[in-house]
Amino acid sequence: MAGFPQITVTSEKGTPVPVKVTDNKDGTFKVEFTVTTVGVYTATVLFASQPVPRSPFTITAQSSVEISKVLVKGLEES
Repeated sequence: MAGFPQITVTSEKGTPVPVKVTDNKDGTFKVEFTVTTVGVYTATVLFASQPVPRSPFTITAQSSVEISKVLVKGLEES
């Protein structure tokens, strides 16, 4: 089926997130987006103007820092 995906990503508050779609020229597409806050995002995907099965998708963005693994040395106790 010929077509190009239409993808929208929104935050929990409904704020749109910019999305970049690249045609890999092999029948697949690369989708890139960057979120600025942790939380739940919704990705709605259409292909050839038709909904993709199971769309919309839920994406949970989590912090990449595991606080329990952070160690600070050299600070004076106050």
